[in-house]
Amino acid sequence: MHDFDQFRRVRHAVAAAAVVALSACGGGGSNNDAGTDAEPSSVSSSVSGVAAMGLLKNAQVTAYLPDAKGQPGQKLAEVLTDAAGAYVFTGLPTGQVILLLVSRNPDAAAPTVMTDEATNLDVPVTADFQLSAATVIPAIAGTHNIVQLTPYSTMAVEKARTAVQAAGQFDEQTVGRANADIRRYAGFDVLGDA
Repeated sequence: MHDFDQFRRVRHAVAAAAVVALSACGGGGSNNDAGTDAEPSSVSSSVSGVAAMGLLKNAQVTAYLPDAKGQPGQKLAEVLTDAAGAYVFTGLPTGQVILLLVSRNPDAAAPTVMTDEATNLDVPVTADFQLSAATVIPAIAGTHNIVQLTPYSTMAVEKARTAVQAAGQFDEQTVGRANADIRRYAGFDVLGDA
């Protein structure tokens, strides 16, 4: 088991280094000026996953329709993670890019903590702590989607934001390319695998 854990750590370190090295590539963009801050559809679906950089307990997870540059736009919903770092959203619109942001819970009575994987101790997160993920929920009513919020999903969001700085929109194509790039670099599905 020790060899597998060491292999996993090395694989993740190599993947992270590759992402950093390739993040300046940016990629192409669309010349579509339509924007991504359209009204939510009347068809809804659910999204769940785990917020992890070490499990994040009592972390605030907020769902947005992003603006054209990938920044938070219309706020859709907000939930807190449970003791296992899990979250669930229901009633999110389908067929559009959804931006998920994880941040520290502003309620001091229920502070956000990260479980340190080495010591199994809970460690407070900093005030500016944030993770993110972007996905497109299929335009099929009632679907359940899994989106893990990790440093890898955050790298994909930053890669998509970098791509739209040159030209383009933070849309389904840009988000899909960025998530696919990070999936290739990391060697696993960064949104779907925990």
